[in-house]
Amino acid sequence: MSNHRLRCVGCLLTPAPFRWWIFGRMKQPEVSRCYVRAMGLTLLLQLLLAGFVVVFAALTATIYLPSTDRLLRASNQILPVVGVGLVAGWLVVWSIAVVLAALGSARTIPVVARLGATPRRRRFAAVIAAMGGLVGLVIFGIALHSTTLARELDGRPARVYVLYDRHAVNLGETPRWVLTLASYRISRAARQRWGTGNVVVDRVSPASLRQAFRYGEVVILATHGRSGEVHYDNGKVFTAKQLGTRVLCGPRLKLVYFTACGGGYALDDWRRGLRPARVISFARNTSTSEHAWWFWSGAPRMIRQLK
Repeated sequence: MSNHRLRCVGCLLTPAPFRWWIFGRMKQPEVSRCYVRAMGLTLLLQLLLAGFVVVFAALTATIYLPSTDRLLRASNQILPVVGVGLVAGWLVVWSIAVVLAALGSARTIPVVARLGATPRRRRFAAVIAAMGGLVGLVIFGIALHSTTLARELDGRPARVYVLYDRHAVNLGETPRWVLTLASYRISRAARQRWGTGNVVVDRVSPASLRQAFRYGEVVILATHGRSGEVHYDNGKVFTAKQLGTRVLCGPRLKLVYFTACGGGYALDDWRRGLRPARVISFARNTSTSEHAWWFWSGAPRMIRQLK
C-alpha cells in the first residue's frame, strides 16, 4: 500500500481534533480528499447523535402529558433500536470510506462530501469532537471515583441506601456504575457527614429492602411503578402493606425517596408505614432527568440538613 493510501486510512482512524491538526495541514490532493471525507463523517455522526438526543428529549417531555402510557411503552422499545440502527448505519458508511481510502479511490460519498466541504464545517466538527472528548474523560473519571465511594450490599449497616431496578433507566439493562455515577454527590455528602463506607448502591431485592429500611437513615428506590406500587426485577412488587411485616423500619430512618411513577397514589400509606421519616413520591409520571437532578442537587442538600 502506498504512503498516500496509508495516510488516508490513518486519517479516518485518527480522532477528529488530532486529524484536524495533523492532516488539515497536508497539501497532497489524495490526503486532502480523505481529510474532507473523514471530517464529513465526523460531522454526520454528530448530527445523528444530536437528532437522537432531540427525539429522546421530546419523547421524555410527553411523560408529563395525560394518557401517554402507550406512547411511553412504545418509545422505550423503539428508542434503543433506533439508536443502535443510527450508529450501525454510520459505521457502514465509515467502513465504505476506509475501503475507498485503502483502494486510493477518488469516488465521493455525496452526503459526507457535502458536510465536509467547507473549512468552517470541518473546524466546527473538530471543536465539537474535542469538547465531547473532554466531557467524556471527565465523566469517566467521576464514574471511576464514584465506584470507590459506594459499596455493594454486604451485610454491614450503612446510612444511605440507593437501591435500583436493573431496568431503572429506560434504554435497557442498567449497569451499577450508572447509579454510582448518579449518586456521586450523594456519596460525597454522606462521606462528609458520616465518614467512608456509609453508602450502599445495589439492586432492589427482598434482602436489600430489609437491610435498607432496618438500618438506613436515607433510602432511595430507583425503580418503576404504578398506582402506589414499586415494581422491580421483572414483575416483583413492593407495596406499603409489606412495611411492618416483610420489611421492618428501623429507628434511624429519616428520608425515603421513590422514583416510581405513580408511587404518590399511596403516599398516605407509605407515610404511615414509614413514620416519622419524610417520604417523597409522585402521584404522576416522572422522567429520568427529573430524578437525576434531584440526585445531583436536592439529595445532597437534604443529607447535609438531616437532624
